[in-house]
Amino acid sequence: MAKQTLELKGEVEVSKKIEDYRTRIQTAWQQSIEKIIEVGRLLNQANETLEKDDYSKLEVALPFSKTVASYLRKIADHPIIGNQR
Repeated sequence: MAKQTLELKGEVEVSKKIEDYRTRIQTAWQQSIEKIIEVGRLLNQANETLEKDDYSKLEVALPFSKTVASYLRKIADHPIIGNQR
């Protein structure tokens, strides 16, 4: 009987660990999505307010390619994805 209790306790502890990791991962994932949308919005703002040459200079200075910048802007502009406020 004691062995079953230990096995059950171990399973409960494992389940709590799994749930803890799941929660933390889900939270980080959601924050990542929000940050991706925020970056896209900032890129859109910069594109709208900066002169074309200045925006091009900004794109070159970013830690990702112009193609990624374009995708991020499209994500932020998406009527469903971009409206997650």
